[in-house]
Amino acid sequence: MSSRQISHDYDVEIGAEDIVMLVAVPVVVEGETRAVLYGGTRGEAPPDESFLRAAAAVSHTLADEIRTEDARAPASPEPAAPELPGPLLEELRNSHAEIRRIAAETTDPVARARLSTLEHRLAGLGRGSQPHDTIHLTDRELDVLTHAALGGTNAEIGVVLGIAESTVKSYLKTAMGKLEASTRHAAVAAARGFGLIP
Repeated sequence: MSSRQISHDYDVEIGAEDIVMLVAVPVVVEGETRAVLYGGTRGEAPPDESFLRAAAAVSHTLADEIRTEDARAPASPEPAAPELPGPLLEELRNSHAEIRRIAAETTDPVARARLSTLEHRLAGLGRGSQPHDTIHLTDRELDVLTHAALGGTNAEIGVVLGIAESTVKSYLKTAMGKLEASTRHAAVAAARGFGLIP
């Protein structure tokens, strides 16, 4: 908590979990850091060698998945859209999820149509114009992916959407099949690439 080498934006959340040690493990693909995995411990002792080996194994597995997805990407992809700043992108994704939730709950067809139009505009912000007419996800599949993109577990997504955890798993599995993704992370990335979610 007293380190001056790190930000302290999440001290309250981390302190509430009694986390005393954090570990950041880069996911490196072809010499480039593509992601960072974070882990924490609640004990006073630093993570032992088995903890670090396990974290490195997860990092290598994710790097392999990213490498596989990169190999499946089109030979001449569209130019990348400019990246939004992290906090703005996080707010965009949360707003998108909230608009989907409101649209699902409203009984006014005019309001639902207007919210749907707004939701589609938000989903495409910062994304390329890759066509997705061949990808047909149901509203519930999109809802599950939207909340998975926010980092929700299956149980948490179930609570937010008012459905069973097993139902969340089912929607996620179907969406992964339609997006030809082998993991939930790959499904989220594919849905973002198609402009289905921000």
